[in-house]
Amino acid sequence: MQSLFFNQQQLSQIPDDVWQHPGLQELHLFQNHLSEVPEALWDLAALEILNLGHNRLTEISGAIRRLHRLHTLDLGYNLLHALPDALGELPNLTQFLYLHGNQLRSLPDAIARLSRLRYLNVGENPIRELPAGLGQLSGLLEFRAQDTQLSQLPESIGHCTQLRELHLKNNRLVALPEALGQCQALRKLILENNLLPDLPDTIGALNRLTELNLRNNRLARLPNALGELRQLVYLDLRGNPLQHLPDALLHLPLLEKLDLRWTDIRLGESERQRLEERGCAVYC
Repeated sequence: MQSLFFNQQQLSQIPDDVWQHPGLQELHLFQNHLSEVPEALWDLAALEILNLGHNRLTEISGAIRRLHRLHTLDLGYNLLHALPDALGELPNLTQFLYLHGNQLRSLPDAIARLSRLRYLNVGENPIRELPAGLGQLSGLLEFRAQDTQLSQLPESIGHCTQLRELHLKNNRLVALPEALGQCQALRKLILENNLLPDLPDTIGALNRLTELNLRNNRLARLPNALGELRQLVYLDLRGNPLQHLPDALLHLPLLEKLDLRWTDIRLGESERQRLEERGCAVYC
């Protein structure tokens, strides 16, 4: 037996049948009523996927470090207030780590040791600050920290040079680090519903960016560097106190949607026509 599935069964404890399979590679206990797990769980040394999402767990034992083969861990939508440093001692945790929907106010610094992790979701937690060493997660392709309480990002994020998607919707960001421009693999940057008054000029270095969502911030001006985003397909500027667009934005060759609703920008008829002739839908 390599996989066991006990999803959505209203379980309050792990079935005894699990302990009969010491070579178990996948254990799925999604959406049950588990408030704790026995220490024996951490002795299933062959586990590669462990799904404990949507339960009632309040803590995770440091003994999780014994799951050396684990590559995917789902702890989303529990009641966790803290995480053990032992998470950083899982050498094969390289695929997915779901921590969203808990009550975490911080992340352990040790999480930065997961240098080969590809996907990390810490959204929907009252996190106010990310570890300074976040940039050590150099293998990240997608990072989600939506619906938290972040006001800034660490400068080290510039070391996440493989990052393709960065989701930061519904936070309290008041500035972006200059180092963000080093994340040149970024395709999608979601900054909707923050407090940004401006953008760093280095944003123009994100030459693979296809989607930039800046809806509902405090932007009164945009840097001319946005005109360097030659791969940009979708630009959302809704709900910002903007009055003008940089001229260079009107010449982005691949732009298909430009959303200017609820701004003070008034495009001239010739400008709008030029965009629409190139296949760009303009909403204003």
